[in-house]
Amino acid sequence: MKLISPVKHSAILVAGYLLLSSCETEEVERTSANVAVEATASPLTAAESQQGRIVLTDFRINMKEVEFEFDKADARSATEVSVKDVKLKGPFELDLLNPNGSLSAIAATVVLPNAVYEQVGFKTHKGTSGVMLDKAVLMAGNVDGVPFEFWHDMDEEFDVDFADANQDLVVNGHDQALTIDYKISTLLGTASGVDLSAARDGNGDGRIEISPKDTDGNQELAKDLRDSLRSAIKLMDDK
Repeated sequence: MKLISPVKHSAILVAGYLLLSSCETEEVERTSANVAVEATASPLTAAESQQGRIVLTDFRINMKEVEFEFDKADARSATEVSVKDVKLKGPFELDLLNPNGSLSAIAATVVLPNAVYEQVGFKTHKGTSGVMLDKAVLMAGNVDGVPFEFWHDMDEEFDVDFADANQDLVVNGHDQALTIDYKISTLLGTASGVDLSAARDGNGDGRIEISPKDTDGNQELAKDLRDSLRSAIKLMDDK
């Protein structure tokens, strides 16, 4: 499957490997593989941004856990290894619009045995420091030239599938890449039902605030953006 080339990205390296000793120099069959996991977000097109009226400059999500969910019903998952759902413990801060940004705790590693994984599960959680203090998701930019900031402290668990519902992540001893794709157009586009241009600066301080606790009158919009996050994320692999 051909990957969409990301314009901006941040990455987690998820390494899983098993070294088998042998008296021979020939390669042995691997029972697990290295899977590089990457989080990406593409910019809005001119039409999606309402011809430049909406400009995003920052988009971050804080995760406390990432879980690879094993498809127990798939015959390809037959293995000598006792396979269970594999979890990466965070927190992980996805800085999606920073080309040099990366997830925290890059040293986290897991072994992905040869098996079929049908979904990747995420648990969002508010951060404990920096710009993500008490925030699980943060988005900033400007609308019609007026600065805006959206944040939410959502503490939720949700599963993410491939864009093709019939596709799974198959680990069969070969190194591969998996991309977590945040489709900003789905998050803010017409089909999402979210109209960011309707956000208002209710207190007239020159800045639009969108959050569960804002004083600008955008709390319902904050709820809509939170709900839209679920449909804006899909998986892709490098097949």
